[in-house]
Amino acid sequence: MRVLNLPLLLWVMLHPVVVEAATFAVDTTSDNDTLTACTVAPGDCSFRGAALRAQNAALAPGDDLIQFAIPAATDPNCNAGSGVCTITLTGAMTVAMTTATQGGLTIDGYSQPGASANTLAVPAGTNAQLRIEIAGSELTLQAPITLRGIAFGGPLTIERIGGFCCGTDPGSGRYEIEGNYFGLRADGLTPSAVPGILLHISTSSGNVDGVRIGGELPAQRNVFGSNGGSTTSTECLRLTGTHHQVHGNLIGTDRSGMLALGCTTGILLQGQAIDIGGSGSAQGNLFAGHHDRAISISGTQTAGTVKAVIQGNRFGVAVDGSTPLPIGTRNVNSNDLPMIRGDNTASVVRIGGSTPAAANLFAHAGLGRPPLPS
Repeated sequence: MRVLNLPLLLWVMLHPVVVEAATFAVDTTSDNDTLTACTVAPGDCSFRGAALRAQNAALAPGDDLIQFAIPAATDPNCNAGSGVCTITLTGAMTVAMTTATQGGLTIDGYSQPGASANTLAVPAGTNAQLRIEIAGSELTLQAPITLRGIAFGGPLTIERIGGFCCGTDPGSGRYEIEGNYFGLRADGLTPSAVPGILLHISTSSGNVDGVRIGGELPAQRNVFGSNGGSTTSTECLRLTGTHHQVHGNLIGTDRSGMLALGCTTGILLQGQAIDIGGSGSAQGNLFAGHHDRAISISGTQTAGTVKAVIQGNRFGVAVDGSTPLPIGTRNVNSNDLPMIRGDNTASVVRIGGSTPAAANLFAHAGLGRPPLPS
């Protein structure tokens, strides 16, 4: 006859085990996916290994956290002088959190020693100090994500996975992309020569809803840049899905906001109900230096919806509001519109608004073409 330990059983029932979200500290630039121990021992936790641990972590409330503690003085892929460490992905990498109850993932580049977020208020560039670069092959994130403090020298794709995604309301914060550089090295000045798309919000595995790119706070400002040469990125951003917010970013410049480093197109907008800028004092984006156009709009639209609201942005100038950084500098059709252009699909796009704060500034269209009115 089995004898039950009733006091122990009662204690377990009254004191359920709480599984907490996990923290993994990357301590090497190696791309070796077997480095998954992630203990206090040196060199046992690669970025790829930490991501695998996060994917396989027990179901727990809250986000798992990937931090960085790479010894810049001794790691072979770090610059001991600048403190910048480069993780080169030797093959495509996908990070997938498979169920809604598994929680999301925070990847915090500002945890690396020497890194710090931007403190400059608009109108200004950014004084963020980034110490982690992720270069090489494409990185795909299929998880509710907070992503900050990384210089991406390779393409980044955000996707949905399983039966869940993001939030049900705009700006719910399930996807937060803030304080990063895209297409630039960690100095914010040197282009990484990324062909293709720098940041792609993709619906290839289902609708993605409510991604916030940038934000109103100085620390949330992203910078998107390209090299303007034969490997110019085709798009700084490609947006599919719904209810995304693009606020307070520099799109087509260096970190200072004074030097043009444009893509072929700043934003290819294929989604719906997307806010690009806004009437808030720090919601507007700066578009500069793009070779064809700043914003290209395409794709179908659901009846009764507004495809995009474009407000409070500056086009064709530096952050000082006057230095020309022309858009549409490539020899395209003379009838083309270098600032905002839609295809032949019927779409409702609101540009500007009824208040001064909603007005966009358009200036210095390329090839001597006149600027568009506000």
